[in-house]
Amino acid sequence: MAAEPVSDLLGGETGKLLFTAKTPTSYSGLAKGQLQAQTISGDLLLPSNITGRVPAVVIAHGSGGVSDKDYEWAKLFLAQGWAAFVVDSFTQRNIGKTRDNQGQLSYAVGIADSLSALQLLATHPRVDSKRIAVTGFSRGGSAALYAVHDIFRKAVILSDLKFAAHVALYPGCLVWSEKQTGAPVRIYMGDQDDYQTPETCGRYVELMRSRGTDALLTVYPGAKHGFDNSSTSVSVAPRAEQWRDCGHRYNIDNQTFWRPDTSETRPASEIAAYEASCKRLGASFGGNRKAREGAMSASVAFLIEVFR
Repeated sequence: MAAEPVSDLLGGETGKLLFTAKTPTSYSGLAKGQLQAQTISGDLLLPSNITGRVPAVVIAHGSGGVSDKDYEWAKLFLAQGWAAFVVDSFTQRNIGKTRDNQGQLSYAVGIADSLSALQLLATHPRVDSKRIAVTGFSRGGSAALYAVHDIFRKAVILSDLKFAAHVALYPGCLVWSEKQTGAPVRIYMGDQDDYQTPETCGRYVELMRSRGTDALLTVYPGAKHGFDNSSTSVSVAPRAEQWRDCGHRYNIDNQTFWRPDTSETRPASEIAAYEASCKRLGASFGGNRKAREGAMSASVAFLIEVFR
């Protein structure tokens, strides 16, 4: 890895790179453009035996940091003749994992990191800047999903550059803004997910569709959080923080949130108290071969259509 952060990729750099991301401390801070420069890292992989500009996919990891699974998805994309950029939001920030303490790093950071990666990747002479998608898993899935909101994109990117597509695996379906970028969205989750319910994400997708976004939720039966892991063994994390019972939706535009239990719209200042009342500890994880293959196949088919 180079000792200094790169400001662009005009020299055709590949492999492990340091680059500067714009770091927020909260969703509202990101929306307002309250960002601090911070060095993070990524691993840029290009397909072999392909000439000319190629599509690319930014990959955002989950609460456990970059893992073999991120590279399994990268290999899937490389096999299609696409570049893959595995972004590491943790290492340079001295974070190992956030599963048991998500407060170590705002979820908004993943959005900003992904958008910063998009901006950098668009300068590469081998990458087609109009055909860059983003995907992510869990915490990274939320980043991949929320990057479709234009209020976040504009806070990081000053041009009209945007992701061509968003693929989110088992994300949170919490943060909302009325204006999306227009890029299509696909969400994949299991019906036994301990972090989020299909009903919550279903409401989110319907809201997106009502605003003109091509959005679709696919739910795999018998699948848990992390269903795309290659191992099908189930593990339990007793201290993992999860908000499955909350089901609320935070409107970043007007700083309010909707409570499903009362159907009320309340000021955002009450979110912390509400989340404290519905937060639970303990979650299960496990791969599901059928769901994994289904999501990978569907993601590739979706991106082929978008990139075409």
